[in-house]
Amino acid sequence: MEIQTQEARIILAIKAIRSSKKLSKCSATRIYKVLYAILSDRMAGRTYCPESKANYYKLTDLEEDMIIRYIFDLDSRGFAPRVASIEDMANLLLESRGVLCVGKNWAYRFVQQQPELKTRFNCIYDFQRVLCEDLELIGA
Repeated sequence: MEIQTQEARIILAIKAIRSSKKLSKCSATRIYKVLYAILSDRMAGRTYCPESKANYYKLTDLEEDMIIRYIFDLDSRGFAPRVASIEDMANLLLESRGVLCVGKNWAYRFVQQQPELKTRFNCIYDFQRVLCEDLELIGA
């Protein structure tokens, strides 16, 4: 017999209850070895905890992907994307839905949480160093 996860057994129990009118919740919990409270909650429409986002996530996954694309687009055009511009983009997306603005540290934490984004500092490239790297001036 296969080893199944708790979540898979719950899904099977719900399908069995909905397909068979004779099967009750109590008997389904015994057959599929799940807790009655969890089965009742799922049938009532409550979401599984890992699938639900916490309340402090204001943006959807699609909106977060759009912000990441916006950052890469700015970078590809040669503009340095700033934390303030990321925050402005998020507030613009939230304003279109009628939701409150993000917090003052949201953009900084957003950049830290995204593995493909990195914070870098711009520095001025010294003109004398550029001249030293020019192959024509070196005579090579």
